[in-house]
Formats: sequence, structure tokens, C-alpha cells
Amino acid sequence: MKAYECSITTPLGPMKVVLSECGLVSLGVQKEGDCPEWSDPYQNRGDDRLAAIKTFVNDYFYGRDPGTKDIPLDMTGISPFRKRVYIELMKVPYGEVLTYGELAERAGSPGGARAVGNAMNSNPYLLIVPCHRVLASRSRHGYLLGGFGIGLDAKRFLLRSEGHDETDITGM
Repeated sequence: MKAYECSITTPLGPMKVVLSECGLVSLGVQKEGDCPEWSDPYQNRGDDRLAAIKTFVNDYFYGRDPGTKDIPLDMTGISPFRKRVYIELMKVPYGEVLTYGELAERAGSPGGARAVGNAMNSNPYLLIVPCHRVLASRSRHGYLLGGFGIGLDAKRFLLRSEGHDETDITGM
């Protein structure tokens, strides 16, 4: 599989975009020392899919609901369970949150909260599959923050950008 990589600048730092001929392979925060240049051997800098990803990311970080842009995901090698979880999570609107347990139920696996947590931890599509919207639990006082693969500060930042604060999520 041919993969094309590039980097886009965001408030979270540089994000690495990896595209295949089938769609988005991954979108995530770049690791230190990983500085891809656009590696398309055809120099296809005008790729519509890349433009859609950049628009989505820019809309998100400018406080605009990016909606559900038509960004094809290359889910090669992703288990059927994780695919179901990611597809269900993409239906959660901007500004809304849910728990691992609620997402497990929506994905057809009641009692699968821990498995959903593992799927969130290995989510290759940051922002597109908005794993930051999945929280540990809900109580009468609101939600409990829970973990995040790239750090709780990033999760807090993303949730605040969608209008959440400590009044509705404990740990913000």
C-alpha cells in the first residue's frame, strides 16, 4: 500500500496526516523528531482528500462545528469491533459527550466499556473519530474526565473548545 504523509500545524502542535489510495490512514499529533514532508511521489499537493482534512481541522480549531465531512477512512487492519465503535463515535455531534459504556451499547456491545477504552486508546483518526468526547463515567454531578492517549491537557483543551468546563465534567 502506498502511503502519503504530510504535516499540518494546529494548536495542539503539528499533526501528521497519512493518506493511502483508499483514504485517511491516520491523523495524530506528531511525535518529536517525526517531521514528514509531503511524500507523494506524484507531488499531488492538490489532493481533495487532504484539502478536506485541512478544512475539517481548521474548522474544528477555529471553533466551528466541522460536521461530518466526507473524509474516507482507510480502516485496513482495524477489527470489526473497532470499526463499529469508530463509526458510532463519528455520529456524536460536536459539543456532546458520552461515556465508554454508552458508546459500547451504541456499538452493540453492552458491557464492553473496557474494550471501547482500548479502541479509543488506539484510535488513529484524532478529531475525525472524536475520542476526546468519550468520558469515564456519568454521575449526578456530571461526567468524570477519564484518560486520553495524548494526555489529559489535550483532552481538556479539546473539550473546552467544544464548550465544556468543570461545571459539567469533573477533572477539567
